[in-house]
Order: sequence, then C-alpha cells, then structure tokens
Amino acid sequence: MQNRQSRKKVDEMQQHIEKLTKQVDTTNELLRKLTTVQSTNNALINAMSCRRKSTNKFPLKTDEALKDLDTELEGNKEKYMPIIQDLLGHNAIEKSLHKIIAVELLLEYNYFGVKGKKSLKEFTHFNALLFECVKVEGFTESEYIHQIQKSIKLAKGRFFKSRCLEKKRKETQSQN
Repeated sequence: MQNRQSRKKVDEMQQHIEKLTKQVDTTNELLRKLTTVQSTNNALINAMSCRRKSTNKFPLKTDEALKDLDTELEGNKEKYMPIIQDLLGHNAIEKSLHKIIAVELLLEYNYFGVKGKKSLKEFTHFNALLFECVKVEGFTESEYIHQIQKSIKLAKGRFFKSRCLEKKRKETQSQN
C-alpha cells in the first residue's frame, strides 16, 4: 500500500516536472523571440538617430554645405536617399525643395546658372539623388529639370511675397 502511494506521488511529481519543463521551454522560446525583437528595435532606433543627425544638415544654408553634401554623395547616395524622401514627403519637389535647400541659398541659384546666378546643375551627385527621390515611371531628366526650375521659382516667389507682406505690416503699424 505504501508502495502504491509512493509510486503515485512519484508519478505526480514526474507529471509536474514535465509541466515545468514545458513551461521553461515556452519561456525560453519567448525570450529568444523578445531578444530578436529587441535587436530589431535597437537597429531601427540607431537608424532613426542617424537619420535625425543627418536631417540637422537640412535645409542647406551655405554654398559650402551644398558642395560638401555633393562630395559626400559621390559614394554614399544610399545614406541620404531616405532622408531626402522624408523631407520631400508626399509633396512634389516644387513644394518641398525649401526643406532641402534654404530659400536664402536658393535665391543665389538657378538650374543653369544664367543671369548672374550660380548653377545648381554643377552639383551632379546632388541632382542625381534628387532625381532618384522624385522619379516615377516614365519620368525624364527634362521633366526633372523643369520641376527644379519651377521649385526655385516658387520658393523665390514665396520668399519675396512674405517679405513684401512683412514690409506692408510694418508700414501699417508705424502709421498707427
């Protein structure tokens, strides 16, 4: 009788040990999955922090910054592609170029460098990157050039309009 009870207790303990073993296995599997998710999240966080550091460069405010970016893009276009795409968003380049190049700098440029302006065309790597970022199926280089020219024109127009409105606002305030 005591042998039966002992045997029964041993069987119960073995069943309990099997349940615990399954729980440990399940816990280990969950830990492996969590570790994978955590490493993925860490990689994403690192990528986002690198992107944030790079977006501090934009909008470009000086000729040197534009030249430096063009030089850096020579072998590193992939790094800046998502940054530029984020800056452009879902807008056309006409509405977003000022997020990449400051309007004050755009005032000194046009695409071909005519009429005493500096040429944006000379920054070949920068233009190649912008072209890749805005390119859609059937998009040609001449369409890209037209969009850049239109972007510069719109940015300049907005700048001078806001300056004119500010001047009028100051005049009306001084008259009152």
